[in-house]
Amino acid sequence: MPPRLSRLKSPMIALVTVWMVFGQFRDQQNPALASSNTETVRTAIGDDETKLQGTWVIVQIMTDNGTILDVQNGSTWRFELDRSIQESKATGSAYVTSFRLDEAKKLKEIDFTSLAGTDTIEGLYELTGDYLIITLKSAGRPTKLNDANQTTYYLRRQPPPE
Repeated sequence: MPPRLSRLKSPMIALVTVWMVFGQFRDQQNPALASSNTETVRTAIGDDETKLQGTWVIVQIMTDNGTILDVQNGSTWRFELDRSIQESKATGSAYVTSFRLDEAKKLKEIDFTSLAGTDTIEGLYELTGDYLIITLKSAGRPTKLNDANQTTYYLRRQPPPE
C-alpha cells in the first residue's frame, strides 16, 4: 500500500478508499441488488434522497491526513432506493451498503450501514445540482465538510445514457 494511504485513521474508510482507487477487492454476488421487489420501494422519499438517486462519478478523494487523490479510473458511487453501491471500474467489483439521510439538520447527515447491519459510518453531505460532497469520519459524525481530519469524496453526477 502506498505510504500516504497507510496513514489513514479509520480502517473501514481506508478499506473503501483503497478499494475505490485501486480496485483491490472483488465483489461477491449480492441478491439485494438483483431484487426489484416492490416491497423494498420506499413510499416516503425526501427531496434530497430523490435528487441523490442515480450514478455519481468519484472525481477526487481527500484522505483524513489531507492527501488529495485524483480518481481517474471511472469509479462510481450509485444510489438506488435505500442502497449505496460503490463500484470499481478497474475490477468490476462493488461495495454495497444501505444509507439514510437526515436533510433537516443544518449540516445534512448521511449514514452508511453494512447490509449485515453490523457497521455504520456517519457522515455529512452537500448536494448542489450535479455535484455531491460526502465527508466521513473514522469515529462519530464529522463536524464540518472538507476537513483535513476526515475523508471527503467529491462526486459529479454521471449523465444518463442517451
